[in-house]
Amino acid sequence: MRKHFVQNLLFLILVNLIVKPLWIMGIDRTVQNTVGNTVYGTYIAIFNFTLIFQVLLDFGLQNYNNQTVSKAPLAMRNLFPNIVVAKLILSGIYVLIVFALGWLLGYTRQDLMLLSILTLLQIAGSFLLFFRSNIAALQRFKTDSIFSVLDRFIVIAIVSILLFLPQIKAHFSIEYFALAQLAAFTIALIAAFKVCTRLSNIHWHHIHLRKVRLVLKRSVPYALLVFLMGIYMRSDMILLQKLGAKELAGKYAAAFRLLDVSNNMSGVLLAGLLLPL
Repeated sequence: MRKHFVQNLLFLILVNLIVKPLWIMGIDRTVQNTVGNTVYGTYIAIFNFTLIFQVLLDFGLQNYNNQTVSKAPLAMRNLFPNIVVAKLILSGIYVLIVFALGWLLGYTRQDLMLLSILTLLQIAGSFLLFFRSNIAALQRFKTDSIFSVLDRFIVIAIVSILLFLPQIKAHFSIEYFALAQLAAFTIALIAAFKVCTRLSNIHWHHIHLRKVRLVLKRSVPYALLVFLMGIYMRSDMILLQKLGAKELAGKYAAAFRLLDVSNNMSGVLLAGLLLPL
């Protein structure tokens, strides 16, 4: 077990060390330099706004599912379809709340268009994390490690083409960046879904709203933790933007990305392996 854990941890760290610094310093930073601090500041504020309310998409289902399936792998057959239904219902609620609050905050038409793309991005990311929680729970850690960077790898490929071709770079907008991420997450979640259906014989006819309600009720403690930490980590740039300091929000984001990648390269990766074990 120790050898298995160490081997998978080293592989996980290795693939993340290769891809994520390239993403942070090569792509994300270049996009900010291309569109400017003011535009990027608006983007990151809206992105963090959608991220705070991501708890409505997940509602602790990912961690609950991870623990349940790791203890009883056969439970995935019945649990998987019910959580998919729960997440579809939560996605509808998430969209309504995010757009209602966006309207109350006075977002412009352009801001709302960016909010639409980033809302779909968060929904796609939430489903990808759920599919990955099943893969990790079944001890397929190397497969999960690949999926932990697959979306970023695809974005790097797409945005590199957009940024390093002069005729496209001259007309590059922040919406292109958001759409590239949405495309990458969509491709990754489809691939992860295919892997899940191959790892377990999913019983799609065992969908029951009563079980969906029970799963959501048991996930409340996880959801509360995610929501409180989301406010703690992501509200600062939203406040900066609403105070009118859009350029300052962009500069703050440039520094924050270093903290963000260091968090994701240490404790988060380790916790992802320890929880199912």
